[in-house]
Amino acid sequence: MTQQELKQLSLDFVDKEVLTHYREFIKKNYHINLPATEEIQILPVSGPIAKAHDNTGKGLAFVDIKYPVIFLNIDNIADSAQRILGKSWDNLSLPERKQYFRRLLTEIHPHEYTHLLGDLAFWELTAKDNQGKEQELESFTGKLGLKVAKPKNLRETPKGVEFSYQERGRGLMEAVTVELTNQWVKSMGDELTKIYGRPTGMKLDIPAYPGEREILYALENLISQDRGIKNDKAFEIFVRAYFTRDGFREIVSAIDDRKKVQDGKLITRRPHFTSIIYSLMQYEANKPTSANTAKYYPLTQSFIYGNLTLGQKQEILTNFNSLEISPTIKGHLNTLLNSTVPVPTK
Repeated sequence: MTQQELKQLSLDFVDKEVLTHYREFIKKNYHINLPATEEIQILPVSGPIAKAHDNTGKGLAFVDIKYPVIFLNIDNIADSAQRILGKSWDNLSLPERKQYFRRLLTEIHPHEYTHLLGDLAFWELTAKDNQGKEQELESFTGKLGLKVAKPKNLRETPKGVEFSYQERGRGLMEAVTVELTNQWVKSMGDELTKIYGRPTGMKLDIPAYPGEREILYALENLISQDRGIKNDKAFEIFVRAYFTRDGFREIVSAIDDRKKVQDGKLITRRPHFTSIIYSLMQYEANKPTSANTAKYYPLTQSFIYGNLTLGQKQEILTNFNSLEISPTIKGHLNTLLNSTVPVPTK
């Protein structure tokens, strides 16, 4: 499929209708003004080029912070045809291939667009102070959406060592992205049928990070119990963390259950909880799995609910060196794992 054909399938209406509707959806439901964007290009890639931009190698589509582009991994899209359509890519006619792409673009656009807007919102807010004036970026450590990253070998780059990031939080970011995408699709209603030519309520085609969403739901339950609020209100905190300057601090306070008590003192009922959850998810995400198998996070989920089994505790202790957290937080986690008192969650 040529770039022009992709444009006819998608970009002719995306900027004018879909993306405008998405920005309005976020503003109406979450009171967040997202930055406007220039025309977003769709770039089909495959093989080593796709791997260079998406080291997981599993995405049907993905974005790279350095480029205002939605990449399509043609190899993975072709491989998924059998699962989605019941026919292999080689056996699809050209009209069937075009219709298949259109179905996938229904989900790819809002999902990856959420990532792009998260990146743009982060850089736009970070580059301005509270009065809206431009300011210099002074740190390489930052967050994009709910993902946090810091350089691993910045001091060694003058010696020729390749610069790289250590990141955590990608799974939780994907879970929030999927939830926002699903909410947006529902809000589109009949407009979705008119624009994309697919029935309202049609089942989504792309696997929607089920394991990551289980962790999101567990954390929503935790926050809603702590604060006596509904889960949709707890989810709003994750959305603010995704798109706003101070939102990440807010979500950390909510997950760690940090609050002021009557005498004005600040207490934290679950110290380092967010950092530990991020590191456990990263550890479980790095476990090898078979191709096209969804990731699940039983250790992380059990830790959140305070019901780790002895076997799970032993697995964490055995793999302590694989956890990307500071020695102080490792010491705290070690104390929790060796204690008979469950992790405070209620």
